[in-house]
Amino acid sequence: MECQRNRSAARNPPLLINISSIIIGCLMANVEYVPGTLVPTDLVPLIGLFVVRFSAMEGEMNQLIWHVAGLDETTGRAFTASILNYRPRATLLEWLSPRVAEIDRAKIKTLAHEFMRVADYRHRVVHDEVGWYSPSTEAVGVWRAETWLTPKKNTEVSQKALAYYSALSWEVQARMQQYRVKNPRWSDDAHFPWHDKPLEPPPKTTGR
Repeated sequence: MECQRNRSAARNPPLLINISSIIIGCLMANVEYVPGTLVPTDLVPLIGLFVVRFSAMEGEMNQLIWHVAGLDETTGRAFTASILNYRPRATLLEWLSPRVAEIDRAKIKTLAHEFMRVADYRHRVVHDEVGWYSPSTEAVGVWRAETWLTPKKNTEVSQKALAYYSALSWEVQARMQQYRVKNPRWSDDAHFPWHDKPLEPPPKTTGR
């Protein structure tokens, strides 16, 4: 049974007949939530870890841009500080890739792509509206706060997804630093950007 908050109920009165089953489902779930939300308290430390890991990766991304562009730290900081969104930074790194040795270009582009993938997920976790919680999958569904006439694009936030993106953040951060400081592990690319066998990506499931 799904414990969910259907925010369209007020605009769609027939759905109110399901309110009793929703309440029963929430009680049966025996889950502690952050007060006033549908976010289980068990997810909070994992969300915090993911945000910290992303921040560290973002800082390394800035330094990689300075390095590839040939900027000193003072100039580099002024340059990247003016780029407020993560998407232009990833695009900029791709545009700068012709400046690196040909053997490394594809890997630099991969880092830009993976940075973007992690950043997109982090953006959804931090900024989206919580729409539902499913005890059966232990996942929170978030969606963009759009008008009710616009189809909602769901993102699932679960322990597995947060662990995956936290780990990927660390792998990408480490690879960026390896290139910048000429660490020999940079050439170990059997699972690039992962150093060892990659974690299994979280399943893409249909939300509400």
